[in-house]
Amino acid sequence: MGSLSLEPIDSITAANDCIARISGCETESEVATITRQVTQFFELSDFIFTCLHHSGGPEHYRYLVGCDPEWVCQYLQHKWFAVDPFISYALNNSNPILTTEIPLIRPGQQRMVATANEYGLRWGIVVPAHSAATTWSGALFLLTGDVLSSVQRSFDLYRYLMRA
Repeated sequence: MGSLSLEPIDSITAANDCIARISGCETESEVATITRQVTQFFELSDFIFTCLHHSGGPEHYRYLVGCDPEWVCQYLQHKWFAVDPFISYALNNSNPILTTEIPLIRPGQQRMVATANEYGLRWGIVVPAHSAATTWSGALFLLTGDVLSSVQRSFDLYRYLMRA
């Protein structure tokens, strides 16, 4: 695909064009670069894309990480994917949602979020991503350590674009 522009995105049209380029990427690095640019356009700092393959056998997860990789190591080490309320939401819904709107019921969920906060992942948006193939599901997590009001503003302005 060649080199990717690292210039900041300055319009919704440019953000949409970047998102459309993802399908032509040849490497995960190219996808991560575009995703980073779009995340910054949304005025958020970090992202994680989780892809789940479930075909009746053992589930397989893949991650595209645009945050402190140590957080993902902690997440995997503690097997929080087994209790992650945000993954559960994404598997059963299609609308983006603020992470603050998803209840934390189990102690493991509360520990997961407390640890995420330590890594600067304090507020976020869960964007479910379902494929036409029913064996694949995903979720894009757009995250930041900034104040909740900035996440709410981004959610209100760009929710429809986040689904793209």
